[in-house]
Amino acid sequence: VTLGGFFDDTVTTGPDAIFNAIGNTTTRTLKFTWGGTKTSSVENVIKRYDRKPTRGELTAFEVELQPTGAVTEV
Repeated sequence: VTLGGFFDDTVTTGPDAIFNAIGNTTTRTLKFTWGGTKTSSVENVIKRYDRKPTRGELTAFEVELQPTGAVTEV
């Protein structure tokens, strides 16, 4: 699973705080909400995390997650 967005260096909640643990076996939960009520989630390990600076533009990031188990739906 590859995700991306605008980079934010907030110490506790920005993508750098959440995803900058490549090679760490600690998982991160990826959770989707469908139609406001149904959710799907899966645990993931971080395979790759890159910041993508471009002069004169907002810095972007991209992260590659590898699911470690089955998707849970509620």
